[in-house]
Amino acid sequence: MSFTATISEENSFGTLRVPDPFVEKFGHNIPRNIKIICNGGMMWKALYDSGRQKIMGLEDFMKIHKVKQMYTLLLDYLGDGYFNVQIYNIYGVEVYMYHCHWNMENPDAELKLSEYVLGLNKLEDEKARSLFFSTAYGSAYGCYLRYYELKNRIFSDTVEDTNDIGNDSDESIMNMGAFIDDGEESDSDDGIEEADDIILGDFFATLSKSNVDSHCHGVYISKDLDEFISHWNFGQIVFLVRNGLRWHIGINVTNGRKRFSAGWSKFVDNNGLNENDIVRFSLRGDGVTFNVEVVVD
Repeated sequence: MSFTATISEENSFGTLRVPDPFVEKFGHNIPRNIKIICNGGMMWKALYDSGRQKIMGLEDFMKIHKVKQMYTLLLDYLGDGYFNVQIYNIYGVEVYMYHCHWNMENPDAELKLSEYVLGLNKLEDEKARSLFFSTAYGSAYGCYLRYYELKNRIFSDTVEDTNDIGNDSDESIMNMGAFIDDGEESDSDDGIEEADDIILGDFFATLSKSNVDSHCHGVYISKDLDEFISHWNFGQIVFLVRNGLRWHIGINVTNGRKRFSAGWSKFVDNNGLNENDIVRFSLRGDGVTFNVEVVVD
């Protein structure tokens, strides 16, 4: 279920009011600390105040993505505290949020940009890695950025009150978990457990060399599931669950076909998948989680 919010003078900048129908259906299941996922491949932390029916702490999000007065935000609730957000300008045209295309002429500036986007104020060289940022331009303009992962900083729920949200601290800006997650324990205690036992549909995929090599591309999702995933856009986050662990995976869209993208290579590496493996993907009732089973290896 989704809702819209138009930025007006009545809004406190960085705060969105959640409408009553949405609160009545989902409000009791939304955790205090939530994540806002952008179509440009970044994720922001925010705070849901159930008593005031407001999402707060979006000041930095609005500044970085240049959200202006009379712009409209469309927020689609994915469950488990995750919201996908789309921005529309005053003409009703979607504003794509890209900030990470690689600048080959000035890599130092690009590195500073990545550090700012990730909100890191400290470097740990021993944890430096390469990171693929998908952009709204698509794979042709994809980029590799170095980034520095601080232990227990990524994807941690440390925000406790509104004073911790919306400032320039290292907790304000986060990158999408699909890029860095090595798999976390999967649970179903976040208000969507009833949907976990329901399978909406499944498909089988035989992994090709391109699905498992060093620059692997994720498998395409069968069109048989289109009725359940037609609303997914570029940058949508889904979850792959195998052997009790869950990986955050980004979705790419090519010629109308949706496929697993950001985070796929890490999923392949950590699960020892190989060429010619036959894998079954079963979409759970929450609409964003796949059970993954290797049928033939």
